[in-house]
Amino acid sequence: MKRYSIFLAAVIIINVSYCYEINKSFDGYFSYYNYGGFGACGNLIDTGSQKFAAVSSEWFTAAESANNDPICAKYLKVEYEGKIVKVPIKDKCFLCDKNHINLSFPAFRDLENFGNENIKKAIFTFTDC
Repeated sequence: MKRYSIFLAAVIIINVSYCYEINKSFDGYFSYYNYGGFGACGNLIDTGSQKFAAVSSEWFTAAESANNDPICAKYLKVEYEGKIVKVPIKDKCFLCDKNHINLSFPAFRDLENFGNENIKKAIFTFTDC
């Protein structure tokens, strides 16, 4: 019984660490990245022409196939210096911590001018659409 209780507690802790709340804002940082091919959500992506976000692998819950991960059906609202962009989540950022989001270049440009590519502080919100 003791082993079962420890196992159950570990499962609960792991599941809680991956949780994200819809429509609850959190502070973080964003930058942009360049990539073409298939994103972690199974879609063909082009960071030069499409608007989308890549979130930390810590937000993904599906260990086997990220294509079926619930986060792939969500959007991310990014608020920065009075500007707002809402983009679908299509990729995973393996080197990002939970509060660092990578945006495709067109999404980044909606918030910041080209030539000012440093990491920016923003407010993020996961949404359903």
